[in-house]
Amino acid sequence: MERKPFKRNHFIPRVILEHWVTRSSRYLGVWVYDIPEKRKYFAEARGKKAFSFAALPDLYIPKLDDSRLLSMEKWFASQEAALASLLKQVKSRQDPLKFKDPSTLWATQIGIQAMAGRSRYDIEVISRSIEDQPELREIVGSNKQASDHQVALENLIHLCEERAHKYNPLEIDFFFSAEQDFLMCDRPLFYSPDETEFWLVMTNRLMLNGRKSHNLTLRYRYNDVTAQQLSTLNELITQMARYWIMAKDEKQLDQYITLVKQGLWRSNREREEILVRRPQHLRTGWRITK
Repeated sequence: MERKPFKRNHFIPRVILEHWVTRSSRYLGVWVYDIPEKRKYFAEARGKKAFSFAALPDLYIPKLDDSRLLSMEKWFASQEAALASLLKQVKSRQDPLKFKDPSTLWATQIGIQAMAGRSRYDIEVISRSIEDQPELREIVGSNKQASDHQVALENLIHLCEERAHKYNPLEIDFFFSAEQDFLMCDRPLFYSPDETEFWLVMTNRLMLNGRKSHNLTLRYRYNDVTAQQLSTLNELITQMARYWIMAKDEKQLDQYITLVKQGLWRSNREREEILVRRPQHLRTGWRITK
């Protein structure tokens, strides 16, 4: 049987997930709490089942006339390569940061914003919204033959592009934790209430805080996070989670599982807004055609 390319789509890039890998008595993996199933377990990080909790078959690959349209997964792949390059430099606190060309910097900025909407949860919510409210198709600008899933993916592309424009040029503070870990979840980027700034988990010891720069070029600083800041950020990460929370240490995971069971997490979920965005900076809506 012919192997399908890009079959398993990770909504958190593996280059990021790898930073939480630790060894149990039997194999390498990560500690995960499955929120819908209310189950904690140690997930494999190697082999065919590696990080299976963070992947779904064809999540970013809609079908048209029985053909799998691969362009969006390839689009993500180019962003992930740019993010991997940034991550390698930032971890060593390189200065200056280097980008091959302006298009690589732009791919990095879009890749950062994509972390806010490429989760399974967001795509499912948008797909259901489009199914219940067909008029949303007009906002996205998709063709009438496209499935609800495809329209949701095209909306995600618009959202990434629009937010990348909103925060361009970008100013970033990179926050390092020397002793304790940041958590990871299925929705690792979150915005301030007024959307003037955002936070992104990059590794178990690194978070990014971004905003629009008042200069004409990218600006960045390297900082050390305080214990109080780390605790607050981990609570926010937990509140953002919808399908799973991940940790390197089981005891740390246990500490934050309790937050999921509290009213604050439920109320945060009930009042959230998943955006369907009309193209503004783009001349036309982005369509998945191949």
